[in-house]
Amino acid sequence: MSHLQYDFSGSQDMMSNSLAFESIFFLVVIILLIFQLRRRRVRFFGLVIMPLIMLLFSIPMVMPELSLGLLEIIFVGLGLIIGAGIGIAVGSMMEVQVDEKDGSMLLKGSILAVLLWAGIIGLKIFGKDFIKSIGVIDVGLVTSIFLMMAVGAMIARRGFVYWRYLQMKKAMAVPLNQ
Repeated sequence: MSHLQYDFSGSQDMMSNSLAFESIFFLVVIILLIFQLRRRRVRFFGLVIMPLIMLLFSIPMVMPELSLGLLEIIFVGLGLIIGAGIGIAVGSMMEVQVDEKDGSMLLKGSILAVLLWAGIIGLKIFGKDFIKSIGVIDVGLVTSIFLMMAVGAMIARRGFVYWRYLQMKKAMAVPLNQ
């Protein structure tokens, strides 16, 4: 019967390594978000590439949840819609300007937008254990919902910011420089 005994001492090390990795990841995300507070010149390609990459990586992660049933599809879809609403709200808080010299977009994030993103990402990283302990909803479904919220928010925010930029360009009658 000794061959059926397991050594669980390594599982505690794995959990602490996972928490350390998630904490470092969260710190890196916070630093990247803080960089969003500076004014920067943004091109159309720069607005599109990250949401496209995020969407391509997210779809395979969400597909197993979508195959479970209609209720899961509705929840993930609602996550996408809620994320789009958050993205528009965050985009409306961002400062968009048009450079009068060349017509390029200057973008500056807001502290409220950074705090909102940090909260969502923190909940996704650190809240999964809490959700798992409740046992009411599947952790995979919850992470898929948050993932689609993040994708929806990123796409909507960047689309809203670009729309505002185009409106400002039209008002200034400056030729487009993408």
